[in-house]
Amino acid sequence: MNSPELNNVLKLICDTQSADVLLYNGDLTRGADRKLIDLCARRERRKNVLLLLITDGGDPDAAYRISRCLQDHYKKFTCFVTGYCKSAGTLLAIGATELVISDHGELGPIDVQMSKKDELWEYQSGLTVIASLRSLHERAFSAVEHFFINTKRKSGGSISLKMATDIAAKLTQGLFTPLYAQIDPLHLGEAERATSIANEYGQRLNILSDNLKKSALVELIGAFPSHGFVIDRTEALSLFNHVREPNEAEQNLMKLLGDRAIIPTGQPDQPIVKYLDYIKQEDEPSESEAESDGNSEEAALNPPTEQ
Repeated sequence: MNSPELNNVLKLICDTQSADVLLYNGDLTRGADRKLIDLCARRERRKNVLLLLITDGGDPDAAYRISRCLQDHYKKFTCFVTGYCKSAGTLLAIGATELVISDHGELGPIDVQMSKKDELWEYQSGLTVIASLRSLHERAFSAVEHFFINTKRKSGGSISLKMATDIAAKLTQGLFTPLYAQIDPLHLGEAERATSIANEYGQRLNILSDNLKKSALVELIGAFPSHGFVIDRTEALSLFNHVREPNEAEQNLMKLLGDRAIIPTGQPDQPIVKYLDYIKQEDEPSESEAESDGNSEEAALNPPTEQ
């Protein structure tokens, strides 16, 4: 049962924003997306939704399904980034028409995870493989340049341009061939595909939300150096069109929920997925009474508590 303080805050948000309040805390999984879709489908919904999203990331397919569901069933989808929201969580947030980011809130790069080569139940960033290959290319080019320039300079001009080039190429080849031989073409293809999935889903979600700035999706996928890189509210303003601080009621809601609104606390395969409803007081008018007073719209926006 809600505390009186939480009940009052939920009622204020539901009434002033005409919004359902939805909490998702935990990894984004295929089972959880089905649960959320079913909850949404059988609910007497208000016209808007405020999603509190706390996640380490997870399955990009699940992130897309959840975001698309909220886009389809609500006129306005607001994503409240109260705490930790990474990777596929950022992908989900692209579908929101508005981002609310608290002082504790942090997004992260859209870094799709893929199974680690020759390991069971271990994952690595899809960008790691691509970044490794890019680094090898840059170092190989620098090595050719280094060997060529030093060969010409130290020869005192006795070695021709063609011979210096051949020497530099052979030295570089001998140095880097063993490194390139360790790259698995199939693993590289998987990394490219994982990045492509994030890009395609992001583009589709942004068609309805229209909240990404130009080239922001490209930056979110490939411009940040690590999986856990912090994208705070200030940084988010350079990537999204509609970003704001939480209002007083949203701040109070976050404080009353405590760690559940900041740290991913759900079990890996059992995230917390639930609507946060306020308990209607006995002295509040019923829907039929409200309709007789000409307030049918407000009554419809306040469904009874789910059991």
